[in-house]
Amino acid sequence: MAATAAVVALAPAPASADLSHFNKNAQDGGNVSYCFTSSVTSYIRDNMTGAMNYMDTRLSAIPAVTYHSTCDVAVGDGTPRTDIAWFDAWRDGVYGEAFCKYAWPNDGSSNQGECDQNHVYLVGSAIARDAPDDEHGYSSVACHEAGHTLGFKGHQDPPPASQRDCMAGGDIGTVRSTDAIYSAHNTSDFNAYYD
Repeated sequence: MAATAAVVALAPAPASADLSHFNKNAQDGGNVSYCFTSSVTSYIRDNMTGAMNYMDTRLSAIPAVTYHSTCDVAVGDGTPRTDIAWFDAWRDGVYGEAFCKYAWPNDGSSNQGECDQNHVYLVGSAIARDAPDDEHGYSSVACHEAGHTLGFKGHQDPPPASQRDCMAGGDIGTVRSTDAIYSAHNTSDFNAYYD
């Protein structure tokens, strides 16, 4: 589940929380919006929606998570964009990937350098190949990549048991109860930093 971390939504209002678990990049706003490109099948769409709904209920620092029925993925046109555009398409050597597709330019605005739209890929064919008949594989990857859009770092080395969550990379064919959640440690620090 290699990914380039990208960030959306939430204006940082730093408190005293430790930032070691997520990136310190600025984020552009308060609400998180998402959409599905035409590449997304209904089966994977359910898991992506689940990841967004979970984000909405688990992370109190996000005022709202909203669905947009159409995706504006045009770059450079200056229009407001959906924060997270989901895709189901091949990416070499990964189950999913998230990256900032459009960051605000140096235009004198307060948004400079903040991410205005993330593109998030789930490689449905690779997940189906390695986790056949296991919806959990899709949920785990969707949770992981959605977490990157908010700035959560991925864990390459296993974290302590109390901090295991979907941000840990690993074998999607091995089901663990922590694979589709954000740990209490990460969640509390995230909410304390952004609330």
